[in-house]
This record gives sequence, C-alpha cells and structure tokens, in this order.
Amino acid sequence: MKQINQIFSLRELAKDHRKVKEQSTQKPRGYTKREPYKPYSDIERKVYNPKEYRFRLVIFFNDRLTDPGYRGTWIKSLDKYGSFIDEWTGLMKLERRIKHTYYNKYSRAIIYMNINGQFNYPVAHYYKDIEQNSLSNKPLIKIPFRLDGKNHLVNLEDPKLLNDIITWSK
Repeated sequence: MKQINQIFSLRELAKDHRKVKEQSTQKPRGYTKREPYKPYSDIERKVYNPKEYRFRLVIFFNDRLTDPGYRGTWIKSLDKYGSFIDEWTGLMKLERRIKHTYYNKYSRAIIYMNINGQFNYPVAHYYKDIEQNSLSNKPLIKIPFRLDGKNHLVNLEDPKLLNDIITWSK
C-alpha cells in the first residue's frame, strides 16, 4: 500500500491540475454513514465565505434537454475541513461526479472557475463522456495550486494562469 506522501506529493500538486485528472479516475468510496451538517462558526465565516465557490459544474442531462427553458444544472463545490479550505479536493469531486456518478447521463459537462465573482473560465469540458481539450476553439485553463498553511488554494498569481485568463477574456 502506498504512503500518503507518495499519492499526494506537494510538488506534483503544486504544478497544475493534471494530478486531479488522475485522482478523479478512481471511483469514490461508498459511505454508509453521513455526518450531520455543521454550520459555519463566526471565525470560519471570516476565513471563507461559503457563497464564493471556486468551481462550479454545469451539466446538461439527457433526460431534461427537451424541457422548455432548461439551461443546465449548476453544481457548486465547497470543501472545508474545520477551518481550512481545500479547493483541489473540490475540483476532484466535481471531476469524479462527471466520470462516475453521471456517466452516460449527460450530453455536455463543463467545470468553470470563479475569479472575482465571475464563472467565465472553463477548466474541464466533457462532451458525451469524452474529455475535450478546448471550448469555443480556445484551450482550457490549466490551474496551478499552492499550499497556504493548511489551505490548498488556486495560485492566482501564477503567470501561466494569468496568461490563460487574458486569453479567455478577449
């Protein structure tokens, strides 16, 4: 059995989100007991505003495409453990939903990244269970991660990420 530091090497995770793609191919564990929801404390609200999610998934289910006014189903990702944030795990959970939970049930699925309250930056794109490398003839954004204390966040200061954002802003 591999040690945890072999599976989640910080150097590998800090590069970009390709490691998320590898981890998301593993099926999620089947949980039998759910923990009750614990609301945010005042201190946690200062650390992280739960209305500001980093990633959202828009998915177009096959059985709802004929519904009038259907514009897809939006699923938010929020991963908080105690008082720290793990955006990497949030992205991986959305990828796992696409690859395992909703397999063969959708026509298109796109994961968007939130920057300054706008979900305009696509990170992953799937069309009929096949992963695509582009959206609207533009390459998808590659996400670098950084470790800030216990928080595992998107590195918004990375020059490659800024270049991809400028490309999508045009």
